[in-house]
Formats: sequence, C-alpha cells, structure tokens
Amino acid sequence: LISIDKDKFHDILLELASSNGVELLEKKRVTDFKVQKDAVIVNAGNDTYEGKILVGADGCMSSVRKYLDPEKKKVAFAISALSDRPLHEFYQDIIDFDSISYGYVWCGRHGDLYNVGLGSTDVRSVKQMWEHLKVKYPADYIRERGAFVLMSPVRRIVKDRVLLVGEAGGFIGYATGAGISTGLWSSRLAVQPILKALKDISRLKDYSIIARRETRRRLLQEYMLQKYILTTQKIGIFAPLTSFIMGHVPSVARLIYS
Repeated sequence: LISIDKDKFHDILLELASSNGVELLEKKRVTDFKVQKDAVIVNAGNDTYEGKILVGADGCMSSVRKYLDPEKKKVAFAISALSDRPLHEFYQDIIDFDSISYGYVWCGRHGDLYNVGLGSTDVRSVKQMWEHLKVKYPADYIRERGAFVLMSPVRRIVKDRVLLVGEAGGFIGYATGAGISTGLWSSRLAVQPILKALKDISRLKDYSIIARRETRRRLLQEYMLQKYILTTQKIGIFAPLTSFIMGHVPSVARLIYS
C-alpha cells in the first residue's frame, strides 16, 4: 500500500500549477455556469468568469457532471485517520474485505504512523462501523476525516465545451475507491484534446474517444470486481475466493499492491 498525505500532495499540485502560469482563485465558490456557442460563463458569487472550455474536476459530488450526465450516482462513504499502531501485529499493510459489510478496511504505513480507514456503500452504517473499529483496535487516532466516493460509471465525459476528469468523470478504481492515480491519468489524457479544441472545438470529443479506448477495459474490470465483492459478501462466500481473485485478476493486483 502507498499512503499519501493529501494535504501535502495538494500543495505540490498547486505549486506546480502556479509555476506553469495557472492563476489560482482562492475562496471562490462556483454557483453555476452557462455554456454558450463560443464560450463558457462561470458565476462565483458576485464574480463572473469567461473561458473557452470548462474542465470539471470537482470530485465525487460534481456539480459540473450534472450538465453531462444528470443521472443520480451510487456512492460509498469512507472514514480514515492516522494511528500510532497498525491493525494487525504481523500484517501492517492490509486491505480486508471481510470485516465489514459492502466495503473494506485498510491499514498502511504513513511515515511513523499508520493510515487506517474503512469505506462502504452502506453509507448510513459507516460511522457506526468506524466507532466499532476504534473499540476493537484501541489506539490514538488523529486527523479523522470522511469523504464520499463515486461507485457507479459516468455515461458521458464530453459535451459541448465541457469535459470531466478525475472522479467527476468516473475515473476511479471501483473495487477500492482509489482515485489519485486514475485522476492524474485522465487529466493527462485530456491535455492534447483541450489544446486542439482551443483552435477547433469539435476536437474536444477526441478526449472521449481516447479515454474510452485507454480506460474502458481497466475501469470495467474494476467495476465488475466491485459488483463481485458486494454480491459475494452479501451471500457469504467472499472469504474463500479472496486469494484466487487477488492472484488471477491483474488489474486488481496492481490496484491493491502497487
């Protein structure tokens, strides 16, 4: 497992963006946007901004996505914290699909501490599961945080002058909810289509074609694995098959052990 300090990671991304000429507008909340023939108008409170292309990179609960794919999406909820000790004395880096319903528990090294958490599509029960985990594995838990995670595909990622990247566009490991690597990957795929679309907006559709070609198989495998895990957990036969799946589905092995 690789545990990333998201706050530091975000700082690095912001620094890279600024050093490459990106203007960062802080404390600006987008209220709505309008797509016109030659531009996109974005409203943020009393301020209005105009651009040629709008990139929706606003995560699981994306408001931009509603313009392209208004269908309500299935989500999971995850809670994590830093702990001074691992969940298991001998296996300090683990992903455990058997301890909770419709989800999994994880533990991975994070510097001198451990990143411990759980996520489940049984959203209403996640907080109760988390409290039970802390009782079962007593430790000093700090920096607790929670987040929704997208658990269903996005049907459309390009429309008119708008495109979606990252979790907003469904680029996520559906089996585990991991999204940093797929988010960066989708953003890289979008670069050339955006540059071409600045001269010819019809080329923005190239992003959809490229993304479908490059990611369809991987995302489909992970989505089907997620469905498999939830189904077998429900009928109580998941545990005996865990080792087989982890050893025979390459994308899953990369997802979990990379």
